[in-house]
Amino acid sequence: MAALGVGVSVFVAGCGTGGNTAAPAGNTSNANTSGTTTAVTGDAQQGLKLFQQDCSMCHSTGTNRVVGPGLKGIMSKSQLPNGQPVNNDNVQNWIRTGGGGMPGFPQLTDQQRADLVAYLSTLS
Repeated sequence: MAALGVGVSVFVAGCGTGGNTAAPAGNTSNANTSGTTTAVTGDAQQGLKLFQQDCSMCHSTGTNRVVGPGLKGIMSKSQLPNGQPVNNDNVQNWIRTGGGGMPGFPQLTDQQRADLVAYLSTLS
């Protein structure tokens, strides 16, 4: 069980801070800085694009480790390193605030974080 906690904590370690994280065309919402997420439906195709530009330098979509762990099956894990259950809202918040060695990405909009989680959900 300890290995799971270490693996999940490294899941967020060192996600890239490079790349263009501007809101997709037509999305004029600002990043939510209140500490809560807004109910937004994610688009896995947009999430794939964001993942490729901002996350893939540290995470694979398989099980192999890059800087952080591979993210295959991440949404089926039981909990995040902070003890919160793995669900859409908690993973979006983790992406926003960071933790366990991973920087936060508060510049991403609620829609972008929802898109990333939608994409992560396809990595079963």
